[in-house]
Amino acid sequence: MSRACLQTKRFDKALATFDALERADPNSPWVHLLKGQAYDGQAQYDKSIEEFKAARNSSPRRHGFAFRSASVLENPNASRSGGGARESG
Repeated sequence: MSRACLQTKRFDKALATFDALERADPNSPWVHLLKGQAYDGQAQYDKSIEEFKAARNSSPRRHGFAFRSASVLENPNASRSGGGARESG
């Protein structure tokens, strides 16, 4: 249901559900990932970034692929291949 709220842009309702899920399992990376998406949908980018970072930090090895995007938030110029920063010019 909460993912359906994201898809239909009912972000407040989705966040209320995610908050309840977070209280039940505060270390769930998926809850933080979904909360980040909801905040992004509301253009609350600072909160979104914090949730994505929390998702990545909660289990970085087990869900490495899913949370690589959170690393881009810290260094948007980093190469997706992991080769370091891209140079412009």
